[in-house]
Amino acid sequence: MARFFRLQTLGARLVLFIVTLVVAGVVAELVFLAAYMRSELIAQASSQLTAICTYVARSIDRDLIVRREMLENLAEHMAGSLDGDYSSSHPEQGRLDEANGLFRTGVELVDATGKRLAAVPDTLGADGDGAISGDFLERAVAKGFALGRPVIGLRSGVAQIAMAVPVRRRPGREALVLVGVTPLRSRSFLGALYDTHLGQSGGFVLVSPRDGIFLGASDDELALRPVPPAGLHHQHDLAMRGIFGVGVDRRVNGVEEVAATVPIPSAGWFVVARIPTGELFASIAGLSRHVLTLGAIAVALVAMGGFVVLRLMLRPLHRSAALADRMSREEIPFSPLPVERDDEVGHLTFAFNRLLATLLDSREDFKRQALCDGLTGLANRVSFDQAFARYLSRARRHHTKLAVLFLDLDGFKRINDGFGHEVGDAALKAVAQRLSQVLRQEDVLARLGGDEFAVLLGDLVDAPAEVAVVADHCRGAMAAPVRFNDRNLAVGLSIGQACFPDDGETAEELLAVADQAMYRDKQARAAPGRQLVEGGN
Repeated sequence: MARFFRLQTLGARLVLFIVTLVVAGVVAELVFLAAYMRSELIAQASSQLTAICTYVARSIDRDLIVRREMLENLAEHMAGSLDGDYSSSHPEQGRLDEANGLFRTGVELVDATGKRLAAVPDTLGADGDGAISGDFLERAVAKGFALGRPVIGLRSGVAQIAMAVPVRRRPGREALVLVGVTPLRSRSFLGALYDTHLGQSGGFVLVSPRDGIFLGASDDELALRPVPPAGLHHQHDLAMRGIFGVGVDRRVNGVEEVAATVPIPSAGWFVVARIPTGELFASIAGLSRHVLTLGAIAVALVAMGGFVVLRLMLRPLHRSAALADRMSREEIPFSPLPVERDDEVGHLTFAFNRLLATLLDSREDFKRQALCDGLTGLANRVSFDQAFARYLSRARRHHTKLAVLFLDLDGFKRINDGFGHEVGDAALKAVAQRLSQVLRQEDVLARLGGDEFAVLLGDLVDAPAEVAVVADHCRGAMAAPVRFNDRNLAVGLSIGQACFPDDGETAEELLAVADQAMYRDKQARAAPGRQLVEGGN
């Protein structure tokens, strides 16, 4: 830690630079405050809006359930006493009065055709006929409960809605339906929709997806109006498909708002709670304007100051990068970079120098691997060609002779095909080891590929005699069979040789002569019936 805070360290200088700029850049940081506050306000408003919307939805759901249970209980009591024909003087007429407290418009008993058998009050027919229809009664009988389509009362001019349950009678008797009609807006029904407030301009909307209308709203102008077409309000579209939640959207009139939707399970309706975002963000609008102005100035100062200061601080790093770039283009040899300062840049340069040393060592290893045969460890064709060029150059310069021997294994293909590549590889390793033991240290032994080997002999005086001796030694090395997994594998050698300058002046000419001589030797030494495996133990 103490090392970090020394002034000569890059970290300390950067900290000092940042602290100096923070004073001028604090206001610039506030540019992001508006977005942050907007996000936080929307998150909080979404949570609160969902909670309030859930409260209103549950309150409406409870109002509906209470009225449904009232009708069901009344229908159950009436079912047993309605076995005969019903008349207005029937004793059950008085039970209809019990439900009139919850159904302010009235309660009536009708048959399946909608014919009114009894009603409380008696004047219901003048105001409630529009709330009852044939399919409404059919749904009530089939499903046990039905909600009608909201209508305007014929006499009162008030929006109202009907609810119905069947009166279960004995089989064979005509079905009767108990219908309750209530205003859509009253203190005892949907009161939470109108009594709950959201800020100054927020509110609620009650929607019936089945009927495609607004049942009620804080804004009275929306009541009983059709819902907007799909595509104008994303949250509304989702709710109409049964997907509820909260989000930011725009009304049909273009006002951005936060809207939450919550279902009312007992009716298939849903409640929308919404509040304009402009009301949420009113407190930060003025602050945002000042922050943006000062922020623009601060950003310009930070940009100019940062460019100048960082250019000065990072100059050694730029110089080191330039040197490394020239090394990569081979304009200068690879060498350690100068360490100018004892700070982070200096430590980075020192680490680069260690990495460079490791890479140079690795490159030498790669060179060695590139010049060696991976299986036998002998020189490969590339290494052999390079050595051949050096030997020829030296022979021409000193007027000496050299020779090349081309060796091909006899019987190797039968071993490789008969016992597999593992046995073939073992045979190649054994051949390489045996040949290496009979050659001089200065001789070059290489595997050119497959089962072909080559030997390069330099500084010869009596080339034909010396080559013959080396060839005999090589054949003698392979006289004994190769032992592998309790098998004795017979491997012979066909050898061809060429001498410089008698048989050619270039490596290509000498190799061609040696190759042809090797094939003649192979034909001469062909031994019909020679065994692939010469014995066991």
